[in-house]
Amino acid sequence: MRVLIVIIWYCLCISDFPLLGQNARAPIRDEQFIISPYSFGIHALGGFNIHTASFSRFKGIPSCCPEYTHASSIGSTIGLMGSYALNQELGSALRASFNGLGGDFTSEELQYVMSQQGFATITHSLETSLGILSFEPQVMMSIGRTRLSAGGWLGIPLSMQFAQRETVFPGTFDGLNRIRNELSGNIPFTPSLILGVSGGLSQE
Repeated sequence: MRVLIVIIWYCLCISDFPLLGQNARAPIRDEQFIISPYSFGIHALGGFNIHTASFSRFKGIPSCCPEYTHASSIGSTIGLMGSYALNQELGSALRASFNGLGGDFTSEELQYVMSQQGFATITHSLETSLGILSFEPQVMMSIGRTRLSAGGWLGIPLSMQFAQRETVFPGTFDGLNRIRNELSGNIPFTPSLILGVSGGLSQE
């Protein structure tokens, strides 16, 4: 069983979690206003995706790669959110988002190539494009001007694509081609649900 744990660090967050001052009465010109504990809005996030792995190919897809181990990429998220302030320091939230969580894997090996009559470097490349709908229940806490958030991450894959190729330099694989196993399509046997954790830190 392969469990994919996605750790998302929020680098850019356009949202509003009005914890401080909730349920408080503020006198303005001898009038009192009650601030609602509920908040709704749109959020946009940017982050750095880090993938760790130990596999050589997708099941049913030809590949001569000995092992892919890691990948990274810049990802983005956009969606809707709602929050509820329990008091001035503690609140809860729920986000519904579309996430781009792809990554580019690369692996190199040195092999003897007959057409070259010598050793050559074979580069295995695997690009993935992952579009995932996620739901994030979160708990938020304010400590002074610092705001912390943590919770679960439930992902439903919508689009899981890959593109791979193997290249050799110098020389060729068969006396003619420098590229082999160039394939693309849907990632086979993707899970129906991906579980993870999320967390955030912001300063007012």
